[in-house]
Amino acid sequence: MLGSSGGSAELAGQLGYHLALARFIDSENCHPRIFDAHQKAWLQAGHERPLQRMLAIACICAETENEAKLRAGTAVYRKFATHIGEREDFLTPAQVRDRYHAMPASHQALFDRIEASYTIGTPEQCWAEMESLAEAFNTDEISLVTVTHSQTDRLDSYRLLAKNL
Repeated sequence: MLGSSGGSAELAGQLGYHLALARFIDSENCHPRIFDAHQKAWLQAGHERPLQRMLAIACICAETENEAKLRAGTAVYRKFATHIGEREDFLTPAQVRDRYHAMPASHQALFDRIEASYTIGTPEQCWAEMESLAEAFNTDEISLVTVTHSQTDRLDSYRLLAKNL
C-alpha cells in the first residue's frame, strides 16, 4: 500500500499489506514512526511472513549540484504552485529560475523548503542522502520519482545514479 502521512499504515499492517511511504508527496509528515506503526499492527495481526517496507523519494541527480538544482526546479515549482493555488504546465528550468528571482521572500522561503525535501545533487550527494534516509527509516528499499522538464535530463539522472551502484 502506498501512503504519505501514516493514515493508512495501521490498516495496511492489519490487512497484511506491505507499505511504501511516499516521502515525495508529503515529506513534512513522512516519519520513520509510520513504519513503526505499520510493523506494530502487522505483528499484532499475527502475520508470519516478513514485512517489507519501501521509501519513495523525489531525486534529481546531475554532474554538479548547481545543475541538479536547476533540473529539479521544474518539479519543485510544480509543487510550490500547488501550495499557492496555481496550476500550469511544467516550466523549463530557466523559467523557474527567472520566476524564483521575481518572487517575494515568503514565496522563495516556501520554494526553498520544498526543494530541501528533495534529494538533489551529484551522484555522491544523492547516494549519501539515500543511505541516510534508508538508515533513518530502517529500510533497504528506496524508489525514486524523478520529475524533470526533459526526458533527457530524467534519463541522465538515472544513468548517473546507476553508475555509482
